Amino acid sequence: MVGTMGTKTTATSVIPFVMLGLAVPSLVFGRTVMAVLVTVFLLAAAASGPLRSVFLEGLRRPVGTALFYLVLLMFACWVPGLGESRDLMDSAQVLLRTALIFVLFVPFLALLQVDRNLHEVVLKAMIASAVVFAAYALFAILVTPQIYWGLRLHGWDNISPAFKPLKAYSALAVMVVPVSLWCAVRFMGLWRAAALVAAGGFLVLVWLTSNRAAMAGLIGAAIVVAALLSNRMAVRYRFLAALFAAGLVAAVSYWLFHDRAPIEVPEGEWLFPTWLIDFERQAMWRHVWNIAWEFPWFGIGINTINLTPGADVIIPGTNDTHMVSSHPHNWMVEIFAETGLFGLLSLCGVFLFAAIRIVRGYLSGRNPAWLAAIAVLTGYWTSGLFNFSVWAAWWQISLLIMMAVVLTDVIRRPGSAAGP
Repeated sequence: MVGTMGTKTTATSVIPFVMLGLAVPSLVFGRTVMAVLVTVFLLAAAASGPLRSVFLEGLRRPVGTALFYLVLLMFACWVPGLGESRDLMDSAQVLLRTALIFVLFVPFLALLQVDRNLHEVVLKAMIASAVVFAAYALFAILVTPQIYWGLRLHGWDNISPAFKPLKAYSALAVMVVPVSLWCAVRFMGLWRAAALVAAGGFLVLVWLTSNRAAMAGLIGAAIVVAALLSNRMAVRYRFLAALFAAGLVAAVSYWLFHDRAPIEVPEGEWLFPTWLIDFERQAMWRHVWNIAWEFPWFGIGINTINLTPGADVIIPGTNDTHMVSSHPHNWMVEIFAETGLFGLLSLCGVFLFAAIRIVRGYLSGRNPAWLAAIAVLTGYWTSGLFNFSVWAAWWQISLLIMMAVVLTDVIRRPGSAAGP
């Protein structure tokens, strides 16, 4: 095989890209596995002269762009809050790690643009591993949890249900499903079938683990994609798209109501119906929101909300749920509390700028890769309103890889005539 740079694609050059494709689905085995795979990919790039020069060029490429200055402003707004941090070393470490992940995005994109064959290697490795690892997760949930606990070195005799720890893994569906569906459009034959199986497998995982945050992300992504697809449709098809979106929301609302309405909740004034958003999350959000307004401009310091007074208080109506066990399960509340209004608004500015660029790219070129990118971005930030800490490194790296893999097809490489 000969790549776009005129270099032969050898087995040695393929292996690191296979590892990159495995990285996100491999999270079923833990974050360490993902870290090793991504590290090997980066070390292989550093050891190869041509790839190293591409990586370094990728570091320089965004300098001077509007997005570069927006990201720079965002980090500048996050720094002052360190002065209030209750754990300065941890806050600084998380800030630097997040900055590194942002810095790596364009170099990852540049490496994937080196050779179309290698880009396909990443996609196919991702599809194949998503199928195999989703099947493994489903087997652990439906048949025997020993296979999960044994491979995680928690003992083969452990018969605890596996669906709870695999709930975090199912959250990746907000990124894996859009990318898999895009691959089903991009490929033919067996790989198309495998991509559809991967998407279906992760959807089943979401359902079996009752991952409502992932459901919210997938619904948000579906609505945005339906809206974009209907842009050039006839009026009757737009009506059908709107009907689909309304029906989807109504069906999920009906299920949530009948699933949660019978649950007894403490008396109090809740901002949202407790069948829609559980009272535990609402209690966390209210507590963190009140703390945020004590330091409204630059916050209390990154990744320290669980160290504030009252964080270890048990939420009334629960047995052992703290007001803030580690984070508030909402990226907007978390960012506001830890980096202040300036930090939150600057992050929203970066997100909106990127989203607008992606939407404009789709409207001008109609390339389905743009749709996959906006679906991933929407799913990630929508589900993030209910789940992981925004500072979770594995969560950030997953977004970095998935966005780079998709946008490789549509963002022009300097010196290339391809792209929109």
